[in-house]
Amino acid sequence: RYASAWSVTYELLAKPPYENLTGLELPELLELKKDIARYLSMDSNNKIYWSCLSVIVQDLIDQKNRILDKTKGGGFQGTSGIHESISEEVVNMFHGKKYDDLVAMEAQINEKINSGEVMDEEYWGEALMYLRVYKAKAKIDDIHVQCVKHREALKSQAKGEPAAVEIVKHAIERDKLDKSAEDQSPKRTSLKDLHIKTYIEEVELPKSRTDPPLTPAQQRLMEKRRLLKERLQLNRALTEDEMYKIEEEKGLVEDEEEFNVDFPVQSKHYAWHEKYRPRRPKYFNRVKSGYEWNKYNQTHYDVDNLPPKVVQGYKFNLFYPDLIDKTKTPQYFLEPCEDDPGFVILRFHAGPPYEDIAFKIVNKPWEYSHKNGFKCMFSNGVLHLWFDFKRFRYRR
Repeated sequence: RYASAWSVTYELLAKPPYENLTGLELPELLELKKDIARYLSMDSNNKIYWSCLSVIVQDLIDQKNRILDKTKGGGFQGTSGIHESISEEVVNMFHGKKYDDLVAMEAQINEKINSGEVMDEEYWGEALMYLRVYKAKAKIDDIHVQCVKHREALKSQAKGEPAAVEIVKHAIERDKLDKSAEDQSPKRTSLKDLHIKTYIEEVELPKSRTDPPLTPAQQRLMEKRRLLKERLQLNRALTEDEMYKIEEEKGLVEDEEEFNVDFPVQSKHYAWHEKYRPRRPKYFNRVKSGYEWNKYNQTHYDVDNLPPKVVQGYKFNLFYPDLIDKTKTPQYFLEPCEDDPGFVILRFHAGPPYEDIAFKIVNKPWEYSHKNGFKCMFSNGVLHLWFDFKRFRYRR
């Protein structure tokens, strides 16, 4: 009797609510923001929940707007002008932390800023903005865990006790009586009553309905969500092919192209060749090119007669999921290109079972500032090396 009713809402509790927002477009997010504001004003029992969800939705809206700015020529900017690679570095700082840990980190950052010890206030200001979003997600995660446990208990009661509805109603009344105490304690939440009410409606009024068929766009969205969910729930290390697919799905931004032609490296014999079968790592690289409107080009070219494009930087992403010694970070080396001084050889070395791999790149000075996009990080089996070239002003 209750099986079909349970299956409908169990799917809603299968993951935190904010994960259901994946794939929503900007107009849908703006409409959702309005709905949340209405719930926030009407649902006094669950203000913490709706406030946190509002923060997350606003962050998604900001992300969409930044993408639009990039397509209009806004460049690689974070929420406050910091390069996007630094935003990713900040995200990695907070990823996977519990709510209490994030609160402690927030206090430490504010203390540093207020004490004047922080040299890069812009960076840590960006960190605080991201921290606010991750605190909201962590709080919803806590609420979600409570709801799932509560629903599992209700499910087992409904299977064996005809009076399950009365038990649930009693739980709601108890939550209402505890409301005043919850308002005084930031660690208590009464969010589960929202799901309990839904459960009562389903048990008391089971519905047999046939949902309309999904449109092609909805089918694609459901498939995208399914793949994302599977990816997030993986308890094993990703394979090289999966790493490549993830990087490929990020796509290319304006003025970027794939750069997936490596330079032949003289084969070497390593001591581990007899024990491990050597192989080349997979990779997905990008090259950034564009027009440089220096004084010379401004004098000799215009929008109808564009100057030649020049390489402005690279993004290398190499995949090493099966490193034997995972404590050793892969390294890169710059070596001269004997037949063409305008280029250099960028060689990567990791260790068994991977052979060295190299690429021929433009020989220009690198920009090593994180604010200007430099990134050198090895995480979860992926080596990221991103850099732009320094830009020099033209002088007569």
